[in-house]
Parts: sequence; C-alpha cells; structure tokens
Amino acid sequence: MFVVTEHLLNGLCHCAGASGYDLVFKRIQEKESSFVYHYKEEAFEHWKFMYGRYPQEMEREGILSRLTMENGHWWLKETVPVHMYYWKTMLASK
Repeated sequence: MFVVTEHLLNGLCHCAGASGYDLVFKRIQEKESSFVYHYKEEAFEHWKFMYGRYPQEMEREGILSRLTMENGHWWLKETVPVHMYYWKTMLASK
C-alpha cells in the first residue's frame, strides 16, 4: 500500500501495523505549491474561496507583501510538506 498526502498519518500507520502490514518507508519532502494570479485582486478572491471571507486590511497587506511579479503574472510562492508511506503485507515478505 502506497499513500501520498499532505497530512501526517500516524493513526493509519498504527492501523496498518495492527492489520498485518509492515511500514517499509516513510518520507517527507517539501514540494513547491505556488499560486499564480493575473492581477493582485485575484489573490484576495482566492483568499475568500479558501477562508469564506475577504481578507481584512492586515491580511491584505500580508498577501501583497508576499506577491512577486514574474513573466507578467503575480506569484505567491509557497511549499507544502508531502508525506509518503509505503507498507507491504507481512505475508508478502515471507
């Protein structure tokens, strides 16, 4: 069983072990997860989509401070931890 997620799976790790699976490897890597906008206000619209409201003044200032212009688009550079887990059955290893 191979799982890739942005979330820790400690509960699943425990359940897999109790169900007859051995954890072969567990890795975490930071991956690029940037957003690209045509105009600055689009970043505020994205915020509204994510949080259900428009950003307040301080939040708008924070968003604007993180935007950079590259190749005619506004970029909000971010990374995300990606967790990878690989289990195999204990029966398969015998």
